[in-house]
Amino acid sequence: MNTLASAIRLHAEGFCLLPLLPSGKRPARRWKRLQTERPTADELVEWFARDDYEIGIVTGAISGITVIDCDSLDAAQACRIAGIDSPLTQRTRRGIHLVYRHAGERNTVRVGGMAGVDRRGEGGYVRAYPDAAAWTRAAVEAAPLVPEAAREGGRQPEGRERGKSESVGECYIWDEAREAWRWDFEGHSLWFARETMEFVGSE
Repeated sequence: MNTLASAIRLHAEGFCLLPLLPSGKRPARRWKRLQTERPTADELVEWFARDDYEIGIVTGAISGITVIDCDSLDAAQACRIAGIDSPLTQRTRRGIHLVYRHAGERNTVRVGGMAGVDRRGEGGYVRAYPDAAAWTRAAVEAAPLVPEAAREGGRQPEGRERGKSESVGECYIWDEAREAWRWDFEGHSLWFARETMEFVGSE
């Protein structure tokens, strides 16, 4: 199935999509609007046929999903030991995404204090890997809610308080590729150094 066909199918199942750069990691366009409004058919054609972008799925209420992102197989095993599992999943390049029905969760890092386990909820997104082609609205509605073990814990990075604005998307997420904290705000990504929280770049 080509990218546009996959995007159309996922859109028809009620998922809100956004375009990702070919690396599959960062949004290709500003996407704050997509946290509350689904793209048009013309936008899907532009992003996934005319431009060669990859598919991202916005998490939170707009798509009805919360995703526990295990960035390695060891992290996935730690989740299962802690009772964090779901029948709806997708394999990523290095780990696995566990998909749940959304119930107001926001982004956070180190779920349950576990390294390499982050939660993507309001203000977040995940890349659509091949397994996502099988996701349906019925599967989401049948998926469990986020277990208690994945609701507690997590933290913001030391040395900097989370922004006080109520704008969606103000939450730090660890960016493994850049080895820095990422803060998505109004369609932009900002990065801060691990220890000092000094600003180190933006896109």
